Amino acid sequence: MVAVAVGVLGGAAVTRLTGLGFALVASPFLVVLLGPFDGVLLCNLLTMLAAAAMLATHWRHVQWRRAALLLVPAVLVIPAGALLVHRLPPAPLSVLIGSALLIAVGLVARGRSSRALTGTPGTLLAGAGSAGLNVLAGVGGPILALYGVTQRWTGRSFLATVPVCSLVFNALSLATKGFPRVTGTELAVVVSALVVGSVAGEVLVRRIGSRHAQPVLLTVSAVGAVAAIVKGALAW
Repeated sequence: MVAVAVGVLGGAAVTRLTGLGFALVASPFLVVLLGPFDGVLLCNLLTMLAAAAMLATHWRHVQWRRAALLLVPAVLVIPAGALLVHRLPPAPLSVLIGSALLIAVGLVARGRSSRALTGTPGTLLAGAGSAGLNVLAGVGGPILALYGVTQRWTGRSFLATVPVCSLVFNALSLATKGFPRVTGTELAVVVSALVVGSVAGEVLVRRIGSRHAQPVLLTVSAVGAVAAIVKGALAW
């Protein structure tokens, strides 16, 4: 549990430092430490709490119509993904999650627009892809970030609307997969680690900046994803 708390604290801190989503950093290590099912569930829960906190201060800038379009595919994608997660044994599930995380890292590293994500069809595709990665690996942000780049959608409305999608995606994922098997004390510990890590990241970003940190953290995330794949492959 100490290792889990450290992973959550570190994920929250580097999220503030690099701008990467919390789940992209924390999810690989939660999967390795807790297993592919409970690790992703805990990531879903913590990401949902973080999104709710973000939305509480940014809700005035939400683009509700765009949010609705992004959320429509989730009604079909997340239950289907949850069914797959429930049916897969732990070893192949760990390999699948690690592979999905590597895709997410690649999307962030690419950082360029995609023609497939233009217009209303692109919005629906982005919602479906984000929801799919969320229910499988607890990571939905990278596709939304790529969608934002493609649509030239930035600023306050982006920062306010993405938490709406994250909140709903993670709530649906928890509703279809179940609650992580943690005690009240353990939950209090990881939530406290999330808060402390966020505060620590705020201090760090003011002192050292974030320009050179993202490549390092992408590498760390990729290493964690590969570790999940290797762990699953060895246990297969």
